[in-house]
Amino acid sequence: MKQLKKVLAAVCAGAMLTSMAAGCSSTPSSSSSALGSTAPSSNTPAADSNSPAPSGSQAAGEEPFAISILAQTFATEMQKPESPVWKQIEEYTNTKLDITWKPSAGFDENINILVASNDLPMVTAVRDNKAPVIVQAVNGGVFWEIKDEYLQQYPNLSKMNKDVANNVSYDGKIYSLYKSADLARSGWHYRKDWLDKLGLSEPTTLDELYNVIHAFTFNDPDGNGKDDTFGLAMAADIAVKLQFHSMVIAMGGGNEWEADGNGGVQPTFMTQPYIDAMDFFRKIYAEKAMNQDYPSASKNNIYEYWSSGQCGMFYMSMYDSYGQSVQNIKKTIPEAENDFFTLIKSKIDGSYRCYPTSGWKGMYMMSKKAVKSEDDLLKVLGFFDKMEDQAMQELTGYGVEGDHFTVKSDGTIDLINREDFSTVCGDFGQLQLNWSDNKRTANYEYLQKKVLDNIAANEPYAIANVVNPFISETQSSLGGTLDQMIYDARDKYIIGALDLDGFNAVVAQWRAQGGDNIIKEYSDAYKAAGGK
Repeated sequence: MKQLKKVLAAVCAGAMLTSMAAGCSSTPSSSSSALGSTAPSSNTPAADSNSPAPSGSQAAGEEPFAISILAQTFATEMQKPESPVWKQIEEYTNTKLDITWKPSAGFDENINILVASNDLPMVTAVRDNKAPVIVQAVNGGVFWEIKDEYLQQYPNLSKMNKDVANNVSYDGKIYSLYKSADLARSGWHYRKDWLDKLGLSEPTTLDELYNVIHAFTFNDPDGNGKDDTFGLAMAADIAVKLQFHSMVIAMGGGNEWEADGNGGVQPTFMTQPYIDAMDFFRKIYAEKAMNQDYPSASKNNIYEYWSSGQCGMFYMSMYDSYGQSVQNIKKTIPEAENDFFTLIKSKIDGSYRCYPTSGWKGMYMMSKKAVKSEDDLLKVLGFFDKMEDQAMQELTGYGVEGDHFTVKSDGTIDLINREDFSTVCGDFGQLQLNWSDNKRTANYEYLQKKVLDNIAANEPYAIANVVNPFISETQSSLGGTLDQMIYDARDKYIIGALDLDGFNAVVAQWRAQGGDNIIKEYSDAYKAAGGK
């Protein structure tokens, strides 16, 4: 338990200050006086104003530094160099950006192929730091080590949370710039107009959650007299990290891995709460209260079911509640209302428990092959440092002043035209680390304020993954294959293609083919770190 608290405290410490948006926003002209320099801008105080500029910094008047970046996109239309926001970022950071946007679907597979071939741009977004191909690439010297002596040269990068960085480290060394994430950021999105029409309330227990899903399927929530709705939209790829594991935790289980009571650790799929979670979704699937293409569905399919008015609920980041993917429904169903809730009382004792992030959500890694010198590495770091300035955080978080926000006499921000903001700014927020919040305060609307309130309120209920700080050599080399065995068995069980004996047989195969070694390696590391 001590180690669990230690790990949770580590991720809590770095997850409290993150941006409200994944899009892009505007740059006040008064902030552009620091154009072309990695020295502190006028709106971001430096830790030491007398310290010299980094050796890789650019002097005023230098040619823009070319940076190639592979980044993730969630937008339907990818941003292009002609974008005025793209140009503002380049001007402010004195760079020439070559950004390749990769969709969320299939992202990890694309990255794995590029990393394995060492055919990388200068900067590559990575979502899973423990993916075998990433661990092997780090061990093979593919990526630059991001030394603390580098980060201390920058006013924003010097604020890296070392506890969160430890969760993405390899044998105590840092090879990436992690993107900070709120600890408790996910929730159950639902059709509020359906809930109100059916005379129901937001569920707080597992039974109430089931009843709402059932009613959204069978009680004609859209009032058209047709059997054309279902309660829950779910995708197997998202379930791995969101819906499914949140249900395991609600059932009283751990966060993917948990203490085994004997000084070691065990995966949750070897525990009863995992079985209970599978049974919950198996029942819903059998009743056709859940999309029947669940095993092959993607995140975009969930949004399509939602926007077309077919489904009444899904589990995703709370930020989606006011984002374009959710608000698109009003283009076809203007009367639709959405809201979200976050906490379900645990089956074991009625306490609140939630599935958290690890204090980070993705990272950027720098290729030694493409970033050819330490001086160039420092210029790349300088770009990310400038992206943390107030001007850039407001550009990617609020929008273009006058178009997407206005500044009140008291200096606070009024947000306007948020749909246009999502279109114009797209995914430029993916270029930010959000290690600190340098934006001016915004006057948020109902859902935006509710997101912030829930993130703060839910942190005490977050259940940590006890193996986050550790590396298992067997997991690194065989984890991809072994994990997929369990995922496939879980999905087959949920859709009724496998019974419990069949699932347990797959778990036995997992153990025999390397799983027991993973358990031992994680348990040894856990014990060495003082786990009880």
